Amino acid sequence: MDSTVEAMAAAYDALVDAAAAAVREPGRSAALTDLHRCLDAFSDSCDRAEGLVQAAAAGLGPAAARHDALCRAVRAVDKDLRAAGGGQEENEMDQEKNRPPTTPLAAEDN
Repeated sequence: MDSTVEAMAAAYDALVDAAAAAVREPGRSAALTDLHRCLDAFSDSCDRAEGLVQAAAAGLGPAAARHDALCRAVRAVDKDLRAAGGGQEENEMDQEKNRPPTTPLAAEDN
């Protein structure tokens, strides 16, 4: 993946340089030809990166589905536990939030 990103960055840098050269020297066919070549190279590098991302996403498909199912199961268990506890934990948390802050006692002088 790193080599793909590096290749795409290099192609982008070449494209920017070619665009700058084409702007500095308008009407010069060599600069326009180089710009077109760099644009094609950058487009190809983006296509390769997109293919890599799509392949990675396809490989993660089954794992992602299992992860989603696991998350739904954990949420259901959490919901059931909260319902069974009658919200006792939430009441304790609210009481703790509403309790005034405590300050440490000053050390006594000897």
